[in-house]
Amino acid sequence: MTQDEYGIDLVDRLDSLLNDVINKYDIIAPIARKGIRVLELSTYADMLFNRGKVLYADYAQFHPKELKNKKILLFDESVRSGKSLIKSKMKLDTLSQEKKLGLIVDTAALIILDQVRDLPLHYKKDLVCDHNLYDILSDELSDKILSRGIPFDIDHPIISLEIPDEKLTDLSKYLNNIAPTVELDHSGSFDNVRMFTLDFEKNFPIPQIDGYPNILEEGPKKIRLFLKDNILRCVPVVYPCLDLSENICKLQRNCRIKTAYGKESFCKVLNLKDDLGEASFEFKSSLCYTCVVTELNTRLIGQFLNKLKNLIDFKFIGLEKRSFNAMYLLEGKRLANIIEDKIKRSMKNDGLPCISNEIAKRCHVKRINPNKKNYLVNNLRSEIKVSMIISQYAKENHEIFKYGDYSVTNPSMGLSYSQISSLMKELGEDQFSEGMDIALDIGLIKPINAIEGLEVNYKTGGIRGIIRLYCLASEDVDKSLNFFNELIINKD
Repeated sequence: MTQDEYGIDLVDRLDSLLNDVINKYDIIAPIARKGIRVLELSTYADMLFNRGKVLYADYAQFHPKELKNKKILLFDESVRSGKSLIKSKMKLDTLSQEKKLGLIVDTAALIILDQVRDLPLHYKKDLVCDHNLYDILSDELSDKILSRGIPFDIDHPIISLEIPDEKLTDLSKYLNNIAPTVELDHSGSFDNVRMFTLDFEKNFPIPQIDGYPNILEEGPKKIRLFLKDNILRCVPVVYPCLDLSENICKLQRNCRIKTAYGKESFCKVLNLKDDLGEASFEFKSSLCYTCVVTELNTRLIGQFLNKLKNLIDFKFIGLEKRSFNAMYLLEGKRLANIIEDKIKRSMKNDGLPCISNEIAKRCHVKRINPNKKNYLVNNLRSEIKVSMIISQYAKENHEIFKYGDYSVTNPSMGLSYSQISSLMKELGEDQFSEGMDIALDIGLIKPINAIEGLEVNYKTGGIRGIIRLYCLASEDVDKSLNFFNELIINKD
């Protein structure tokens, strides 16, 4: 789409919306990861992020002291039903009431379907669209983000490198010397941004961190790469399972991450004790999971860069820090600097403190048996197949799902990484990892953390665990898959 065809410049309209609200609110809080990337498109981006005026709504729980008596504007980049925005406002209002924060919470949106009844407080009338224009504008928004060579995801450290021009032609060859590498099907579709995935399944064993609750291997271990011109953005993706059957309060004394890094450890930087006093078990669980995921991602990207520098004389540009500012506000800059320093130390092979003397065991999540009478039509793209499997089989996790944002009656329940992989294999489908990456890139699916979520089968019996699940990104995706479900062939 071009501005000439429809007379709408999305960045201009975003700037106009922000101009209306920017001086009325202390914090703009995107309710989705994509929303943070949308705000980065604005000419106000530097001011918003550098002044700490952007906070990812899901991370509000980490900042009760900083948010006290603030005016917060929840922001959704695209509203089809309005339910997500309403739910986010209810959660923030509840947090304000429970912690006596005195928050004033309003809502805003950029693109809105004209069938939405409960409109946000702030919006642009010309961006209330019919179905056709809504879909076009939503796709254009995604294209603008991915064309910058930056993924939607904000949960991982993103390192930027400058690759010498003479090394670009044989980049795949160099990457395959480090780990098995695939260039994704949609590589080059977004303003010639090339996209790769390196599989570290066999090259990066998860450590069992001393003094930490039991860690189990479950999720992905890969490096995502986004190449725009000669700038390569590197995104590590590691998600283990965390056993919550142990006493998480012991972390106050025994956690090896805490003792190894001292004042530079994750929980020390966030200084939560001053903010909350005695935090809840669920809160500590969430914090500890975020900490170990950050540590493992930092070590994986350091290992990758250490090997890459022996093959390519790249220039290290640095860590993308806006995401940290949007998740951790005042502590974000310091935390980002600490993580960047860790990555540099690991990359130079100076070494990081030893945090483990053993390797984590494999986690075995509930096995889901697919309906062998059904199979997916071969000509469907891999990301559609992955999304369809989540749509069809996620309900199998309802009986073992206990707590978290997604209730047992919510049809958007997710599947774990290994569950999706197993289902794909049993249905005779390949390209699982690639399908996951593309589905995440274009917004078909999204990751969630099941806090105290699944009863994870480990040896005999089960454990309570935090685990990463993948669910459909929206009700709209679920509805659109109904069309593809008609292509599933039933064998007698």
